[in-house]
Amino acid sequence: MMLKVGIFGIPWVFSNRRQGTALAPFAIRYTGILDQLANSRIELSDFKNLDFCTEETLFLSSELKAVTSEMLNQMEPLDCMLQQVDTSLVLAGDEWNALLLIGAAQKQSPESVYVILDAPGQTDSFDSYLGVLKKLFEGKRLGLNNLELKPSQVCILSAKREFESEKTFFEKEGIQYFGLTDIENFGFKAVVLKVLAWVQGGKSQVHLLLSASAIDPIFVPGVNQVTPGGLTYREIACFMQVMAEEISFSSIMIAGLNPLRDEGNKSAKFMARLLEIYFQARTLVDENRLKI
Repeated sequence: MMLKVGIFGIPWVFSNRRQGTALAPFAIRYTGILDQLANSRIELSDFKNLDFCTEETLFLSSELKAVTSEMLNQMEPLDCMLQQVDTSLVLAGDEWNALLLIGAAQKQSPESVYVILDAPGQTDSFDSYLGVLKKLFEGKRLGLNNLELKPSQVCILSAKREFESEKTFFEKEGIQYFGLTDIENFGFKAVVLKVLAWVQGGKSQVHLLLSASAIDPIFVPGVNQVTPGGLTYREIACFMQVMAEEISFSSIMIAGLNPLRDEGNKSAKFMARLLEIYFQARTLVDENRLKI
């Protein structure tokens, strides 16, 4: 049986200085990733992109409940995709769009778990997945009365030098947190295996939220705020390969790319390559299981 993969774009940003990020879903599609996946023994369904968010009062709003409310009104197509395919590929603008994915995933499976690769140097709430989590676990429900996300459902892999206050916050909340210190002390492969062990501790659906800011700007220069450090090609490729060989992600979200600051679509091509690595490895695993 072929692996069923859906693709869905959310070209939404909520900060005036990050407007180019809305182009990320189109830039990744432009790499030819859909054709590549379709030729890799994958049954691909295209759920298209949402329309741009053009309401200026919302776009520039600092009222997070208004932003979140508008976003969650668009949950239906993503919810539909999660139900119909094995892996949902979500191409997003701001990392804040993770709320849409989390909302849809929790609706489908309240015990879903989330692996987050991010760069904690991005502290603005719209700039990082970690900002989303902080708002949720600080008690600012953002109108998400039906979203009950427990700290035990989240695992963070921080790819750059973290602020001690942020690391302390997440650890106090009871969230599994692996940071740059862990990578330096144990080696990246060992940390990936720790993440894998955490994931395999449960039987729930697993969702990957990957921020472009987590990757070294040598490989992914097309981000809003370029900071030194981050995952190398070998490291992030290792992560995708190891995960693909052991688990099947229910969804993969990519966010934080800004094509207006990129170099010849280099960053989008890099992210597309990571998706190829994951899906090639995953289909090979599935084929081998069928032969047994």
